[in-house]
Amino acid sequence: GYYLETIFPKLNVRFIAITDDFDSTRKEDVESLAVPIKNMVNALYAKDMSKKILAAKEAQRKRGTVKIARAPYGYHVSEDGMSLETDLETAPYVRMIFQWYLLGVGLYEIARRLNLLGIATPGQRAELDVLTVPLEETKWAPSAVQKILNNPSYTGDLVMGRYKQSLYKGEKRRYTEPEEWFVQKDTHEAMVARDDYAELEKRGKEVSREWKEQRERYDADREKYQDSFAGMVRCADCGGSMHYVRYTHDYTDNEKMGAYYVCRSSKRTALCSDHKIEENLLKIVVMDQIQVLIQAMCSQKQLLRRIQDGAGGSNPMQDAVMKIRILERNIAQTEERSAKLYEHYAEGILDAEDFQTMKERYAQEVQTMKGELQEAQESKRRLDRKIQRYTDMASRVEIYLGDRSFHEELVKELVDYVEVSASGAIHVCFRYADEFQAVAALTGSVADGKG
Repeated sequence: GYYLETIFPKLNVRFIAITDDFDSTRKEDVESLAVPIKNMVNALYAKDMSKKILAAKEAQRKRGTVKIARAPYGYHVSEDGMSLETDLETAPYVRMIFQWYLLGVGLYEIARRLNLLGIATPGQRAELDVLTVPLEETKWAPSAVQKILNNPSYTGDLVMGRYKQSLYKGEKRRYTEPEEWFVQKDTHEAMVARDDYAELEKRGKEVSREWKEQRERYDADREKYQDSFAGMVRCADCGGSMHYVRYTHDYTDNEKMGAYYVCRSSKRTALCSDHKIEENLLKIVVMDQIQVLIQAMCSQKQLLRRIQDGAGGSNPMQDAVMKIRILERNIAQTEERSAKLYEHYAEGILDAEDFQTMKERYAQEVQTMKGELQEAQESKRRLDRKIQRYTDMASRVEIYLGDRSFHEELVKELVDYVEVSASGAIHVCFRYADEFQAVAALTGSVADGKG
């Protein structure tokens, strides 16, 4: 109904249902009450069928008569589809995975070993029906190993209902709790002993708890120490970005105590050394440079006001105003002389040919001067905007004059990037370099936007 009433008309799509004798180009079909009623009935029918199918599947699970759609890695479905049988080719690797993990081998190392052996992943096994693949095509990941270790079917039990969805309720596919599973004991050969699997579950819960605690500490550390120069700090030697690293001096509770920036390009190339700089030191240096900039901006702001007011002798603003006035006067004088030509022609001072020639010359001069006047006026407007932008910016940062405490919003406003060299030199490059240079040209001061 939504597609018929909204989507198809917007996309200019014609919809035809032959068995229902419906054509969206016929007005009587679109406006008919039969269409929304039929859509509603169909929706209710689909929901009812979904509910019945779900109930039937649950009943089959309880009776143990449901067919198995897909076997876990290491098994294959029997011919009647009612049980699991051991896959003699892949079962040894499943047992190996459990043994390795029980011996303390981590997930990443298990995945690496399987890749070194060229063992096909469960997906490759199902798709290609092969045991091994070329080494460059191996794709075992820790998540695939974890999926096997977390599957209780390897204890010999047929476990169903680990995932559930109810379309008639609008519920998408979700993981279920163990209490909701349908479990049939000892239906097929086990790959791992129950005691060992219980130990794995216990270890998994402990690892999950520790990971959760680490994540909470990590989030707390990130909240306490946030990168104040995100994306701004670069290595002056290799040009690469420097990484933000939080560190600790208290290994009892692993609480972070500070942060620094480090260039790690040396691990990939030999362009520079593995040098670092403390975040607090960088904050001090940057704020000192910002204070120098603010002082210069405030001084230039006063000079710009004098320029706008016309004080302080000759300056670009006065020159622009004077040029406009001269052009306006010359245009008026030329138009006045052009107006008097006819009088001279009528009095016989000029003949017709001279009158026409001088008239065209004056018209050409006026047109040229009007073009120059337009350019001069636009140049003055650009100069006004440039001065206004600079004075507005100076007014915004003037409140920080003399305040050397760190202000992240001020840094983001003024600083483009910061370069740190292995020798310890720090170079702060400010934004608005063009504005600084333009104002420096106006005021006669020296400022290139860098510190």
